[in-house]
Amino acid sequence: MEHRTLAQIAQIATIHPTLNSRDRRRQRLHRFADILTDYQGPIRLLTRIEFLPRVERSAARDDLSPLALAYAHADFRRAGLAGDTIGDAKVFFDLSDDLAHKLFCDCHYPYGADAKMIATRVRAVADRRTVGELWHNVRAYFSRA
Repeated sequence: MEHRTLAQIAQIATIHPTLNSRDRRRQRLHRFADILTDYQGPIRLLTRIEFLPRVERSAARDDLSPLALAYAHADFRRAGLAGDTIGDAKVFFDLSDDLAHKLFCDCHYPYGADAKMIATRVRAVADRRTVGELWHNVRAYFSRA
């Protein structure tokens, strides 16, 4: 077995860095937001999902929902998006019940919503920093001094 440096390998092969789960989640959410931003047709949010039993909530879907748009995208299906239900989206985008409810339920958009408004909220979720990331930034700032 011949050992080579990363620079040597880069000369003969394409290197794809692996993403950690947090970065992969952010990348998926940003791509989802891009899809929503580009969408021009009608969109329907899910209704009253917070009152559904857990099993029914996980299976909630609509043909014109943002989740149906995501599932219609071939790249997401290749990456593992299993369907257009809340449960599928929670797993694929690593969303909590609360975040899925805030993004896809009509009760959080009292004056209606279009795809661009939903995309803005999806981007905001993607751009949130964890406590660990914030702490790392604080430590890095003070270690420079």
